[in-house]
Amino acid sequence: MIKIHLSRLLGEHKKRIADLQRETGLARNTLAGLYRDDVARIDRNTLDVLCQYFACPVGELIEWVPDEAPVAPAPPASVVPMAAPAAVRARRK
Repeated sequence: MIKIHLSRLLGEHKKRIADLQRETGLARNTLAGLYRDDVARIDRNTLDVLCQYFACPVGELIEWVPDEAPVAPAPPASVVPMAAPAAVRARRK
């Protein structure tokens, strides 16, 4: 799972989302989603702007952490032969 540490970085720098928006020009909705760690993807430009603003490497802003419960692989699908349709069975007789 990917964790986004924008809330921690804002706290360490004593900044608010509004300050970050005003000083970087990034959209408030983008910053709020990152703050809540509730986004599906992050634009490379957004990462670049945030890393420049906080003067930090990408690894301080985002981090991969293993999931708490490993995901079990799906069992292999068994191959079951299909019965011939009734019309085909009738022609075989």
